Amino acid sequence: MSETPSRVRVQDLLQFRADRHRLQALSPGKTLTTPIQSSQVVRPGLALLGYPETIPEGAVWLLGTAEVQLLQHPPENLPLAERIAALRPAALILPDSQTVPTPLADALTRRGIALLTSPLSLHDLYYQVADALAYLLAPVQVLHGTLVDVYGVGILITGPSGIGKSECALGLVQRGHVLVGDDLIRLRHYPRGQLLGMSAADDPLQRRYLEIRGVGLLDLALLFGVHATRESKRVEVHVAFVSYDQGRNLDRLGLEVKHREFLGVALPHYTLPVIPGKNLAAILEALALRYHLRQQGYFMAREFEHRLTDRLKAQGSSHEDS
Repeated sequence: MSETPSRVRVQDLLQFRADRHRLQALSPGKTLTTPIQSSQVVRPGLALLGYPETIPEGAVWLLGTAEVQLLQHPPENLPLAERIAALRPAALILPDSQTVPTPLADALTRRGIALLTSPLSLHDLYYQVADALAYLLAPVQVLHGTLVDVYGVGILITGPSGIGKSECALGLVQRGHVLVGDDLIRLRHYPRGQLLGMSAADDPLQRRYLEIRGVGLLDLALLFGVHATRESKRVEVHVAFVSYDQGRNLDRLGLEVKHREFLGVALPHYTLPVIPGKNLAAILEALALRYHLRQQGYFMAREFEHRLTDRLKAQGSSHEDS
């Protein structure tokens, strides 16, 4: 199951992580419904002077000292409001709590262009707004599964309904690991190539519950403490639970490294056959630890193969000598 990002408007940027960018609106609410179509944060100095080639439509403009001075004291022959409107920005942001002359602000408002301000400096505000837009406009996929944080590794578990994903998550939480989401997981692909996963539940209250068939809902935060759940986690490994019959012909040594793509990000992929009594939580713990070792360049299966090859060669040499 997949979805495209919902329409992102200027007011969404205002509300998202408001304690970080501290943006405030200088223009009325009707301008805040303007859609943001680009994750690029634009410094429009040259565009204001008539060189708009690199300006994407529907972007957020961040004005530095030079741009603000130009807005406050434009040349008589420079129709700034018309020039800005022609480039169709979603919003203009002024750092350091600066403002623009009221006549120009009114002219931009009439053209549906939002004016925002923040007490942050230009440098700090740029990174806050860029990070917010990267999140809000990131490609999104929603799928059935369970996401857990095991030894700091984000493991996405998928498989048919009732195969044991939630029960495995419960076992991991009992061992001190963390549940990120169960049943429906929302994945976001960041421009840096990272895949961020979280619960797709709209109500934050639902994210702390785990449903176990035959038992019902379990409040993990109440049973195991607030550390038992977290809001989001980078996804690094995918594990598919399958029935035992489907897993009969799987690789026994693990020499073949398989991958599966989610939103264009290739994750190490493992197929795990499930039978009653199998300790899935312990297996996922071992998988997370092995992932850390692989990140450091140690590949267990290949190391075993090398040792076995060296032993066979040594035995062959001893037989030839005798």
